[in-house]
Amino acid sequence: MPAPRLERCRFADYYTKYYIQSRLESRPTIRNGRPSRIYYSVADEEGALFVDEITDATARYPSLRLHLVRTDRDPQLTPGQIWARHPMAGCSVYMCGPPEMMRAFEKELRAHGADRDHIRWEQFGLR
Repeated sequence: MPAPRLERCRFADYYTKYYIQSRLESRPTIRNGRPSRIYYSVADEEGALFVDEITDATARYPSLRLHLVRTDRDPQLTPGQIWARHPMAGCSVYMCGPPEMMRAFEKELRAHGADRDHIRWEQFGLR
């Protein structure tokens, strides 16, 4: 069954606690029950630093779904994998990760129908 046209799609290499607590839960679309997805990609279980916060948020908001991608057991996350489950047309996308990855994801998301004006990302670098 196809996903709702205006479904929110979010994924990242790492989410920060700030994002989970202030941005995610303050989204009116989530509070109002619009279907939303989080794709959280990490190297392994130890790398899933904020999975507890995300899981807590999914318990409070039943329309919010977590897709945990662990690259030690799953294929590396790509926009094509997301597209196969959730068509990009009409989605709003928020991403967080290294700049090179974000540019590559944005390019592929746009090729799959995501509107440039509906793609937001912030970059980070490991120190």
